[in-house]
Amino acid sequence: KDVIKQYHCPVTSCYYNNSSERFFKNMDILRVHYMKVHSEKNFKCVKCDKGFGLARDCQRHEEECGQTFPCPQCGKVYTKKDSLLRHCDVQKHCRP
Repeated sequence: KDVIKQYHCPVTSCYYNNSSERFFKNMDILRVHYMKVHSEKNFKCVKCDKGFGLARDCQRHEEECGQTFPCPQCGKVYTKKDSLLRHCDVQKHCRP
C-alpha cells in the first residue's frame, strides 16, 4: 500500500500543525498556506491598504476592491462578485 506523505505547518498554533490530523498533500500547497496565513503581508492594496502574503492575492483583491455587485433580481448588494454569483445560484436567480 502506498504511504501518503503528510506535510504539516510549522506554526504550533496552526490548525494544520504536527499534532493535528490535518495536513497538506505536497510542499507547494503547504508553502502557499504559509504565505497566505502566516507570513508578513508585504503586498498592500493601493485602494484600502489591506495586506496580503502573495502578490496574486493582492492583485485579485484590487480588481474588485471598492466595487459593489447588486443582484439584478432582488437588489441585495455584495462586495465580491463570487458572493453575488453564489447568491444567484442558491436563490435560483438568473446569473448576471
